[in-house]
Amino acid sequence: MKRSLFERCLCAVGVALFLASPAEAKDRTPEPKGIVTNGFILHPGADLSIGVDSYEADNVGASVDGLIDVGVHFKTRLENEENYSWDNKLSFNWRQYWGLGLLGSTDGGASVSVSTSADLFKKSMFKLSPEASYHYSASAEDANLNSIPDNHTITVGTYGSIQPGGGSVFYERLGYHFSDTIYPDDPTLTHMEHRIESRTQWNFLPQTHMALDVDFRIIHFTESERETSYIYDDSTRMNPFGLPLRLKYSLGGLFTTRLSYDIAAGYTYIYYVPNKPVHSWLLSAKVRYDFTNNIGLQAGYKHDYETATFGDYYLFHKAEIGFDALFFDRLQTELKFAYAYNTYTVGDDNNARNDHFLTADLNLYYSFLSGLRLGVNYKLRADIADMVDCSYLRNSAYLTLSYEY
Repeated sequence: MKRSLFERCLCAVGVALFLASPAEAKDRTPEPKGIVTNGFILHPGADLSIGVDSYEADNVGASVDGLIDVGVHFKTRLENEENYSWDNKLSFNWRQYWGLGLLGSTDGGASVSVSTSADLFKKSMFKLSPEASYHYSASAEDANLNSIPDNHTITVGTYGSIQPGGGSVFYERLGYHFSDTIYPDDPTLTHMEHRIESRTQWNFLPQTHMALDVDFRIIHFTESERETSYIYDDSTRMNPFGLPLRLKYSLGGLFTTRLSYDIAAGYTYIYYVPNKPVHSWLLSAKVRYDFTNNIGLQAGYKHDYETATFGDYYLFHKAEIGFDALFFDRLQTELKFAYAYNTYTVGDDNNARNDHFLTADLNLYYSFLSGLRLGVNYKLRADIADMVDCSYLRNSAYLTLSYEY
């Protein structure tokens, strides 16, 4: 069945980009009280969002729909996490659009997430960190041209660490993760990924570290071919068998007690097209300044690549800047702007499609009581594509009332 123009134009904006580092934004939200029982702390919760979602695309005009999102979640963690930690989360949300616009006919439905992760033997010479997750969404994902509404993602794997002295000076971490992304309505896009990675880190001087990262992946699709008309003139192409390899060296820590940084550079062997590997470079940099314990500003840049849903892979440059603060111990403020430039590759065509993405996120939350918050949220998503009828502008604004015990 032919897809709507909206589905064809909902494009990539957000990709999880940066390594964990001291330059990360801080979580300033205090943990709610919770229910303590049998060595666990339990956190049940619920949320309700009401707002509007507007969408405008080339040659389509504008569309505005109301939205309502109702959800419940349940989280648990160990009461004593000195030697072991075990975190679990289950969430269910239902989002519904109403109105006469484009969004009302193509979006809406359930989303379900289940995850579990643990750190075992945290202070021992050998630490084990298993994790698993499942995610289902009936809405089109806002990432990497994943414009098919129904999709399932399953991930399972573990890290094993050798950490003399608890890793205070040196540690070696090895990991393996398997993920399967399933599209019931378009099985030609269903693909699996095996990820093998290593991180060797040495902590030296006060608050300074350097690390060597090795990342190797095996990516394969369940079907022999798939549609590529989202990013290429041809309608179908043989599915790639990806074997990308990344080598990266990083340096991070604190310049001062308030100024932190994380920089990394490396080499990558990009193999998706048979007998035609590509050699490229990797770069990421982040810097953060905390004006006070509750107010901080950070900026970052990254050059990397990912597997493309409707092509082989895409190279991207992304720059972002963010601000977060907690005022009066009650008002949480989060503001972030980002720009990304993506170049998609299909077969021998290294410029099958080029996109400019602009994003803006504004979140304000006011805590009335422990765990009870009222939020004002705004999102901007804009894509300027060089492919006909694929540029779009989307705005979302809504109020959120959430409670977690």
